[in-house]
Amino acid sequence: MKKLLLLPFVALVCNLVQSQNASIVPEKTRPRFFAGISYSYMSLESELNGLTYHSVWYGQDLGTVIVDDEEMDIINQQTSEIFNRHQLAVEPGMVFLNNNHWYFEGSILLGMSRIKFNTEIDQPEDNYKTVTSDFKNLAGGLSLNLRYNLSERWGISLMPYFNYSWGKSENIVDSIQPLVHFFVNDLDETFDLGYGRLSLLASYMTGKLIISLGPGLYYAFINRTYTIDRTNPETLDQYHDQIESSFHAVSFIDACLRADWTIIDPLTLSLEAAAGKDLFIKTGLRYNF
Repeated sequence: MKKLLLLPFVALVCNLVQSQNASIVPEKTRPRFFAGISYSYMSLESELNGLTYHSVWYGQDLGTVIVDDEEMDIINQQTSEIFNRHQLAVEPGMVFLNNNHWYFEGSILLGMSRIKFNTEIDQPEDNYKTVTSDFKNLAGGLSLNLRYNLSERWGISLMPYFNYSWGKSENIVDSIQPLVHFFVNDLDETFDLGYGRLSLLASYMTGKLIISLGPGLYYAFINRTYTIDRTNPETLDQYHDQIESSFHAVSFIDACLRADWTIIDPLTLSLEAAAGKDLFIKTGLRYNF
């Protein structure tokens, strides 16, 4: 009789366990890796902080002239230096931490860039120089995103970013340096650029959209080596001039707005714009897996 009474009780317990298990939905696995493509544009106003001239004429070394700080100040007062860069890159990365409070990811950047340097001097004649290149300059970089979630909606994000690019250009129009028209003039310029920024943003999360806004600090340096080789076609006399210059960004602070939108579960579209005295724009599409 006891066994008969126990049987319905066991059946009831089994039924409850089965229904409880059926109501438990396994937690969705969060993506750990991602790979994407990005486009960025940057416009910087810079000023001179180093300048040297070296010349070899008729095979004779005329030595090196180093411009001092006082002369550079005068040049900076009379000169406008604007740098523009367009860049395409692939960005593989990894999510290192993703829980209720913390999110941390990092990615590396490998790409190609196109540059334009524009120099204008405040004088009536011989007052400009333009250097441009095709999409053939190499670029690399690192990007990090660390966010602390204060609540389900609000968070604070710290976003360090560093980019380095280098290359060579032969597309040069120069009215500043004296070029003899009937000479054979061979002009080229090499450069390297470092750009780093740190953005501290307040983030708001709604659905699959994260909007972030806040200030950014940045620094940029540019090194340029300008080579002028001139040959007299009648006498074959050669004139070699090399100008080495270094620049840094005039400003260092801006305001940054960023949006990250998961269009569908594996795809995230991002857009970042930072503006002040200079301009930085970066947009990308990535696949999360």
